[in-house]
Amino acid sequence: MALWKLVLHHGKPNRRSSIENLLKHVSVRYAHFDPADPHFAYPRLTKAQVTKILQGNERVMKINHEAISRFESSRLAANTPIEDRNSEGYCNATDGYLFGIFDGHAGVANAQAVSERIFNYIAINLLNASEIKQFYHSMEDSNNELKLVNFLTHNATYFNSENRDLYRDAILNYTKDAISSISDWDSNFTMEKALQSAFLRLDKDLEDEAFRPVDGKLNTQLLTIALSGCCALIAHIDGPHLHVANLGDCGAVLGTRNEDGTWQAKSLANAHHVDNEAEKSRLREAHLNETGSLMKDGRLLGVIEPTRTFGDFRLKLPAKLLKDTEAAVRSLRLHEEEVGPFPSYYMPPKNYYTPPYLIAKPEVLYHHLRPKDKFLVLATDGLWNMFKDREDRVIQLVADHMDGAQTIEDFELPKDRSMQLKELNERLKIRKQNIAKRAEDLNCATHLIRNALGGTPDQGLSHLQLSAMLSHPNPRLYRDDITVTVIYFDEEYLTGNLSIT
Repeated sequence: MALWKLVLHHGKPNRRSSIENLLKHVSVRYAHFDPADPHFAYPRLTKAQVTKILQGNERVMKINHEAISRFESSRLAANTPIEDRNSEGYCNATDGYLFGIFDGHAGVANAQAVSERIFNYIAINLLNASEIKQFYHSMEDSNNELKLVNFLTHNATYFNSENRDLYRDAILNYTKDAISSISDWDSNFTMEKALQSAFLRLDKDLEDEAFRPVDGKLNTQLLTIALSGCCALIAHIDGPHLHVANLGDCGAVLGTRNEDGTWQAKSLANAHHVDNEAEKSRLREAHLNETGSLMKDGRLLGVIEPTRTFGDFRLKLPAKLLKDTEAAVRSLRLHEEEVGPFPSYYMPPKNYYTPPYLIAKPEVLYHHLRPKDKFLVLATDGLWNMFKDREDRVIQLVADHMDGAQTIEDFELPKDRSMQLKELNERLKIRKQNIAKRAEDLNCATHLIRNALGGTPDQGLSHLQLSAMLSHPNPRLYRDDITVTVIYFDEEYLTGNLSIT
């Protein structure tokens, strides 16, 4: 019931709490520095207070496994509570790692559920035929159940214990379905299909769990999960093989160092929203007679900007089912003093003729990692909106952060050979240059968030702007939740595995 109340009370208590108002805050065009806003008149936070807030949810973990050296992550809320989630895990099926970024909207419920569940769906699809049978038999005996994914948990990690059995049953049924088509399982395998079918199956399970009554009743918590939504981006790294599955408008950018020392940004995720011409064309082809009403006010049906998401079944299911669901929930006699005025939460928007309008099929891109590929930045659109069309700036910030971090350790001469004075002088010059790049945050993800909020075009970081962004009573006027993960690659490993295909 807590999650149900959360969604219905999203926003100020006396505002009309319709889903239109909730979703219109997804990927909005945020205001820039506004001198007229009194919060920008003078700093309300000290530099120490700013740093404490920015560093409050950061994390560093050394991996040192094949291509991955380590990762650093951080997140900053604009919503209360934060609607972003991120997950990391070791996939036992492939000896690879999974990194996920989940950008929730209309509440946190969907992003939370997807962040807990999607890795296991992917892991099932990465098993071979014999391993699937072995895993299924292990699930029949809970004492000997094999683990598909080892989550890299931390203090802020949360798993919904109330739905644990439901989620387990869904995995068992998915495994059972896989066994039924086991004859051509291995021969039909591609990484793209494995990732796409995992996303699609989880979305279908979210629908079935929410809209199929149990003992004649609907579960409002499961409805909250299904009717809220999230964009999701997942990177799977196995040796030098990098696959990125993207659903919505999160972003993944690879940082590559050229031979001349310059840096190059390579996007590995196309944003699925109404500004994407390819997505517009796809939608127009799917809804041929609705071109006049399909896009309104820069949003799909005037409601939502992303065009691919988990959940959001209000834009996927037949109108009659949504109306029947509303009637069923009304019959639960929820008291208005407990949950606020009953919203038009289940009702389809205007011009709703040929659902589904949203899909949960991700776009999958592949990249073979090379020694010059140094890091990968994954982030929700809260970061990319602040660096609009400046992915190169993000990559340069990470690159400079790497250079500056090298100067934290004491300078040491090589122990295996002597060094000429000229070489020593050159190294010291470079070190002096890099000292100037040393950042206030050791965590690069936090460093990116700091620059996203406080960076100015010509004056570098502005403490006044940072203070205003972090102390403003309504931060959603200026920004969204921001979640960032930076994954660093092992150059030595990649050099030795150039020929692996």
